[in-house]
Parts: sequence; structure tokens; C-alpha cells
Amino acid sequence: MPSDLTTLFIQERQYLKNVSPATISWYELAFKTFVGCGLDQPNGLSPAELLAKLKGRVMDLQCRGSVKAISINTWLRVINAFLRWAHEEGYILSLLKVPRLKETLYAIMLYNQAFKDTQNMMKKCRIDDHNIDFKSLQSATERRMEAERRMQIALESELMLVNNQKSRWQRLCAWVDHAESVSSIDARRRMGLDS
Repeated sequence: MPSDLTTLFIQERQYLKNVSPATISWYELAFKTFVGCGLDQPNGLSPAELLAKLKGRVMDLQCRGSVKAISINTWLRVINAFLRWAHEEGYILSLLKVPRLKETLYAIMLYNQAFKDTQNMMKKCRIDDHNIDFKSLQSATERRMEAERRMQIALESELMLVNNQKSRWQRLCAWVDHAESVSSIDARRRMGLDS
């Protein structure tokens, strides 16, 4: 078995799949982000331990607040491709997949953190009126406003998704109703009940 599976994965993609240099850089960044999670030697960990380490890193990245959910999700695409490849090549026995983040949950978490930061800054201002750090207060308030904006966008997109699902469901129900009425009419005609 190779000493570093991530390097073997990248080499295979580079030379056998002929992926672009930009894609190779993307792979390297994703593996660098998840270094220490056991990807280089996944056999040393149980599938549950490997998945727990990967999910733990995702939570760490989320808690920082400086990494967007979309960035984490793009790295997870690489990690999941690697896990699928490692399974197909026989390096890991179980096919594992790290679930991608939902932007709405991330936006809510970001908003909650920004809200707490702003509250803490306001408490500090009330306690020590003479040494108010207006730059920090302004920064916390701006982060909160940005988090509110992102949460609103995420919730609006989720609402649009729900509305699309609802309209699809309504079209499906209408189609089923129509199909049932047509088949009912056909059955009545065949039985001679309808003229």
C-alpha cells in the first residue's frame, strides 16, 4: 500500500484522468484543509472514526466563521471523490460520504455567533464607558449585518425551493387526477355506461 493515498489519488487524476492544473490545485487545497483527519492512511481508522474526524474538521471550519459553506462544500466534493476512489481501489472497505452543508444552517449559525459577539461588545460598553473600542463594536455590528443578509438570502432560496416543490407536487396531483378521470371515462365507455 502506498504511504500517502492522497498523493496517489492526485497522481492518478493527473496522469490517467488528465485533469487540469487548476483541478490539481483544488485537490491539494482540499487535502491540506483536511490534513490530520486520516485520509493519508484510512486503513488505520474504523469507518466511523474516519467519518467522525472528517465531520469534526467540517465543524471546526464552520465555527471559524471566515470560511463560507460553499467553500467547505467544494472541498467536500474532493474528499467524497477521494473516499469513493479509495473504496473502489480497495483501500477502504466501506463506501463513506461526508454530507455537504446546507447554506441555511450555516447562515443561522453565523448569525447566532455574530449576534453573541455584538451582545458581548454592548455589555462591555455598558461596563466600561470610558474605554469603548468603537472599531471592535463597529466590526461586530457589521458582521452581524452581513450574517443577517446571508441568512435572509439562504432563507429566501430555501423558500423558493419549497415553493418549487409545492408547485411540482400540485402539477403531479393534477396530472394524477386527470389520468384517473380519463381512465374512469374510458372504463365507462368500454362498459357501455357512457354514451
